[in-house]
Amino acid sequence: MTNEVLNQLYQKNITPNEAYKQLYTIPKVPHRRRAHWVKIRIVVADDKKATRLMAFLFGLPIPLFIARMGLRFAKLEDKDIPFDKKQIMDLISTKGILVNVTSPDGTKVFIKTI
Repeated sequence: MTNEVLNQLYQKNITPNEAYKQLYTIPKVPHRRRAHWVKIRIVVADDKKATRLMAFLFGLPIPLFIARMGLRFAKLEDKDIPFDKKQIMDLISTKGILVNVTSPDGTKVFIKTI
């Protein structure tokens, strides 16, 4: 990359200011905003009553500190889960995260941080 930019500068295809910008740009890291709420929706494939119960229980967003407290007591020793507890805590503390999980039996879980 640097050789290409320097060759373009040498051939006067670009100005020195453009070459400087291409050589010394600092990549911008997006600012991660903190989430305060977690919205959960659970759809059970074969049971409408269970789906309605879950919609009633999780109808309103849950404060994040309650979700963190529940995650502390969860056991995540399953080998199918590629994340550990710390990574999940970091993930749910960021605003705008969407997680869609579909199980083999058709149950769907949607999690969104607000």
